[in-house]
Amino acid sequence: MAQEIGDGEKETPPIQASVFSYEEPVRKAPEEKRWFLTLSGWYERKTGNTDTLKANAQADLVFDDNISEFRLGGRFFYGENAGEVNERKGTGVVKYDHYFLPRLEFFLFSQSDYNVPARLSFRNNSGAGIKLAIFRNALWKMDASGAPVYQYEDYETKESTEELRWSLRFRVYMTPARPVVFSLAAFYIPRMMDREDYRSALDMTLTVSVSRFVALKAGFLRNYNSTALRDTKRLDDTAYGQVAITL
Repeated sequence: MAQEIGDGEKETPPIQASVFSYEEPVRKAPEEKRWFLTLSGWYERKTGNTDTLKANAQADLVFDDNISEFRLGGRFFYGENAGEVNERKGTGVVKYDHYFLPRLEFFLFSQSDYNVPARLSFRNNSGAGIKLAIFRNALWKMDASGAPVYQYEDYETKESTEELRWSLRFRVYMTPARPVVFSLAAFYIPRMMDREDYRSALDMTLTVSVSRFVALKAGFLRNYNSTALRDTKRLDDTAYGQVAITL
């Protein structure tokens, strides 16, 4: 990233100055695009000696003017093997972020989940917190956030529970080349009064744009629950692919 100095002379700054720089957010001009709708998914069916079905779908509606961001989205996974369902889970989220200082954002969110193989009928985490923007430039963004959350959780085989937890997140969003975007978000969600009771999540995606409106996407999800039900596994991994259309 070049910078003009002197009378028309140009000099490439040290890599530390560009890669680790922080560019303060500036509200978009009225004519710039602020609303985005992305629809993505995948369907794969095999019959014969192999009898499997895999499908996923995702929708995200985003308003972003560089100072405030509103996001409404959902993601769903379904799978069968020899006619038996081995995967059925989904997540929905609504979130609002707003910069009140150049490096600090206030946010509100509510996220709901269900996971049939894990016997989770419904879980909701809702809260508000602060996000610290560490780096922010054309190459990448890095931030960390924390929030107290209220959790309601209902499993098929036990009574519903209500409790307070912490939700801590670290995120990296990189654009190494114009058509390529890589994102990583890591979550740690412990119970306030018992850190041995926690959930963690890793969400990674790689998106490659093939045109202005169409992109190919690969993702990996890893969810861990330290207090999963006895007859279910604590670790739940999902690798997936999608074709995405952004309007």
